[in-house]
Amino acid sequence: METARFTYKVNDHITIYDDLRGGQYYRTFAASKATCDTTCGNNYFNGDPAAALVARSGPVGAGNGTGPGTYMAPLPYEQKSWSVQNVASMVANFNTGFLRHQLVAGFDIERVNDVRSQSTYLNAKPYASLVNPDPYVGNLDLVPGDSNPAGLVSLGSLHAKSHSSGYGFDTGLFLFDQIWLTKWLSVKGGFRWDRWQTSYNLTGGDVAKNPDSHFHDVSGVFNPNVSLVATPDDHQTYYFTWASSTTPMGMYVTNGSVPIRPGTNSFASPEKSQLYELGAKYSLFHDRIGATASVFRLDKGNTINADPVTGEVQGSSDRQRNQGLELSVGGIILPGWNVTATYALYDSDTTYSATKANRGKNVQYVPHNQATLWSVYNAFAHTPYNISFGGGITWRQHVWLNTANTLRAPANLDFSAVISHRFDKHWKVSMNGYNLANRLNYQSLFSNRATPSAGRMFLGEVSFTY
Repeated sequence: METARFTYKVNDHITIYDDLRGGQYYRTFAASKATCDTTCGNNYFNGDPAAALVARSGPVGAGNGTGPGTYMAPLPYEQKSWSVQNVASMVANFNTGFLRHQLVAGFDIERVNDVRSQSTYLNAKPYASLVNPDPYVGNLDLVPGDSNPAGLVSLGSLHAKSHSSGYGFDTGLFLFDQIWLTKWLSVKGGFRWDRWQTSYNLTGGDVAKNPDSHFHDVSGVFNPNVSLVATPDDHQTYYFTWASSTTPMGMYVTNGSVPIRPGTNSFASPEKSQLYELGAKYSLFHDRIGATASVFRLDKGNTINADPVTGEVQGSSDRQRNQGLELSVGGIILPGWNVTATYALYDSDTTYSATKANRGKNVQYVPHNQATLWSVYNAFAHTPYNISFGGGITWRQHVWLNTANTLRAPANLDFSAVISHRFDKHWKVSMNGYNLANRLNYQSLFSNRATPSAGRMFLGEVSFTY
């Protein structure tokens, strides 16, 4: 990935910026998606852990271990992607009468492109012991998907296809103007208009049985926003913001093995959000301590759901709301002693769903409460004997994994610590300790499972800055 930046100061009032970024990558991807079914769970928890078998792929478990194994998803694939984005803007500072303005205007052009080829295995992945898995699976005989159409995985209405290609092309125009009505009171408003062009194609496999699919959509979206900002002095700020945003499915063409699925809505139906936020920022003790507080409400329509493993993105007709309170405070308590604390209270629910039983349920992955506390003390700074040490706590209440609120990941509580020493302005050595209580936490959350995070762990690091 390469980035080029250009800045030109026309005069004391106008400056022009242009950022150009391009990137490409190639990837060969293969993974195992272990499944421990009811038989596996019963064997593990009810007296015979050695008999607990997992399937290495697919939604079907190993049961009692009969059969050769599994062939199912995720299937391996080769991916070729590239993207180009150019953002040009102008910042102008000027006055109209007694009003002071800062105007930002420009355009944003982006293109992402993705081509994939699925492969299949001719030999099944053998079942594995849950408590003593054998990493050797033997020769699975990997072949291109077109040479073994029967081995391709059917993806619902998209069927079983061996090749996919897609692109997203966005042309955006934006204009924002902040106007100071008085020295301490300003209003900021503007908009962004986008023309989204999205395409996704599925080809290959058994075309006679599963015809090729082609999706294409062009749409324009208009997203306004406005803020009222009050800064009585250099130490305090109060604001109210209303903003609208749109996230189209078509810009996910580089995600996962199956980046786009129509779901219950038409292809590329965007996710639309409305944000209302009221907040304040305040600095204390000669700006050594900073505190923030905000209350907000976020409403989403046609919620987009993404699988964190496969990257599969699927639209829905669901409408969701998340509202709550966020607090933070941080800064230098005493010379060399830095403390940061945050707390968030969230009240989320699904306000509408095509599945009536899901209405009123909590939004998946959103906790009701979460908090962090982190403190580091730097002793003997700027001396050969300098040492920094500290630690903190991260806590997250339980979260629901699915929209029906029938699967739940328990609360996370993590104690971590760090100690470091700097030899000079270039060299630094440090040791980090994570999950010091060796607690069973869950870091990776999915719609039907959760992955335990690492137990007690120490990580040493030597860094050189130049």
